Amino acid sequence: MTERPNILWYCTDAQRYDTVAALGNHYIRTPAIDRLCATGVAFTRTYAQSTLCTPSRASFMTGRYCASHHVYRNGAERFPRDEILVTRLLADAGYDCALIGKLHLSSSERGEARNDDGYRVVHWSNLPYPGEAADDLNEYLAWLRNEKGVDPNAILPHYDLRDRGRSHAGQGDIVRPGAHEALRQTKWANEMALRFVAEAPLERPALAVVHRPRLRRRSGGGLVFTGTGERRREQQPGDEHGDQHDPRLRDDAARQRALRLLHPLRP
Repeated sequence: MTERPNILWYCTDAQRYDTVAALGNHYIRTPAIDRLCATGVAFTRTYAQSTLCTPSRASFMTGRYCASHHVYRNGAERFPRDEILVTRLLADAGYDCALIGKLHLSSSERGEARNDDGYRVVHWSNLPYPGEAADDLNEYLAWLRNEKGVDPNAILPHYDLRDRGRSHAGQGDIVRPGAHEALRQTKWANEMALRFVAEAPLERPALAVVHRPRLRRRSGGGLVFTGTGERRREQQPGDEHGDQHDPRLRDDAARQRALRLLHPLRP
């Protein structure tokens, strides 16, 4: 087995430092992030290079300012092909790289155009709503249908791309409680990361880049980080899906290896 570290890069979306309980917000619960803060380093004066998603991602994926990579807005048709991503550098250094979620360096309305990004494995999903963009390419929606036996339209708000999320009669509101925890995009993303590491070649270090656990509002106020999979609620419709592990990870040795690699704080 390689002695180089495996890397799990978890990128949450639109999450400021003050949405973490360990950093002073006492109205929310973020137990997994709190443990990372306790055993690692938390930065409270680190600044993104842009308030927009795509330019900000372009900067942290290239290590360059917006004025250098010339990505200033969301929805661009393509990402500059001469820019070098850090995942390409890691792949060249021998890492086996996977992307789970969205890359969002360019428009996602018809799926994302890829540069020479270094990812051997890509499980793509942008927003977790039917009708958002490229539904036929959204692997989270396919996971719901094919592995969980659930119709996404029955449990998720519908996003009308033409109206950018504004509600329509009969569609419900996009800003409302989503699916049960066992059926959320965060559960899918975590499961894909575990699959990747369990199946990755032992002789190469692994990099799993996971975009994007989401924040949701809970009853009684406050926000709950739903990417940890730790907080259990009372029995709800959908609980029957919660303990159905991926059949490819039912081999205990493979699953425990994946968990050790991706969750060093877990015994």
